[in-house]
Amino acid sequence: MPTHVDTIWELVRGEPAELVIRFRTDAEGTPLDLTDRSYRCHLRPYAASTLHTAATVTAPEPETGEIVLHVSAVQTAGIPWNLGLWSLEETIEDVARTILEGDVTVGTDVTR
Repeated sequence: MPTHVDTIWELVRGEPAELVIRFRTDAEGTPLDLTDRSYRCHLRPYAASTLHTAATVTAPEPETGEIVLHVSAVQTAGIPWNLGLWSLEETIEDVARTILEGDVTVGTDVTR
C-alpha cells in the first residue's frame, strides 16, 4: 500500500512545477541511496482515468536520496481538470510498485 502524502501539490496552468522528495533510511535523516532505482510519476483527475500527465522524474545525485518531479509549463497549460491525484512508482530490479500518492490541484493564474 502506498504512503499518502498530506501535502497537496499545487500547480498553476501555464507555469512549470516541481516537487522535491527526500528519502531517508532512519529518524536521524540518513539519505537513502537511490542508485539502481528508477521512478515514474503520473497525475490524473481520478485513479481510473486514462487521461494523465507524466511528470519527469530525476535523481540529480542518487546518493543524496533526493528526487525531483517536474511538470513543464506546456504540460500544466494542457491539464483540463482542477483537482486530481498523483502517484510515484519505484522500480528496483525490474519490480515496480507505487510507493507514494497524493492530491494535486491545478489552478489558473489570476495575473496574466
